[in-house]
Amino acid sequence: PDQAKDVLREGLAMGADDAYLLSDRKLGGSDTLATGYALAQAIKKLAADKGIEQFDIILCGKQAIDGDTAQVGPQIACELGIPQITYARDIKVEGNKVTVQQENEEGYIVTEANFPVLITAVKDLNEPRFPTIRGTMKAKRREIPNLDAAAVAADDAQIGLSGSPTKVRKIFTPPQRSGGLVLKVEDDNEQAIVDQVMEKLVAQKII
Repeated sequence: PDQAKDVLREGLAMGADDAYLLSDRKLGGSDTLATGYALAQAIKKLAADKGIEQFDIILCGKQAIDGDTAQVGPQIACELGIPQITYARDIKVEGNKVTVQQENEEGYIVTEANFPVLITAVKDLNEPRFPTIRGTMKAKRREIPNLDAAAVAADDAQIGLSGSPTKVRKIFTPPQRSGGLVLKVEDDNEQAIVDQVMEKLVAQKII
């Protein structure tokens, strides 16, 4: 929506060269597939407008804070037909290739790819700079172009609800878990304690 321009202006204040907002009622209800397609179309348009035959790196966040699917970045890469490296915690660029540390549950793995490449970043990748006062004032005066579906040549059949194979039927908060069963045993006889615990477990149909 239009209020997303505030976030884009923060990016400009932090040093970004340009910012664009992709916004259109036709995009409403888009799932990750339709969103990735629309963003890929926007990237193609911006590259063409700037006379860039091929971009080097596309950076995306790891995941959104609402759906937490982590699918949009990889979907953009699929639409553009380029390699993708996810969960980047460190990036090194040498010539026309990147070496990335990909975070996982046990540490990280090292992956290399040539340009062009899409990379999704985890929080630890870098320490964002603070917007300067001068940068903030300049960003407030910047006009942020709005790109609609027609501007990026998006196919109406691939965006919005019509282009989304997944539909959200219901959103709810799961019931709060109880504190569980607490058994207080005061007995010096170990066998008696075991018997009491077993009795409770059988009563609860746990065993």
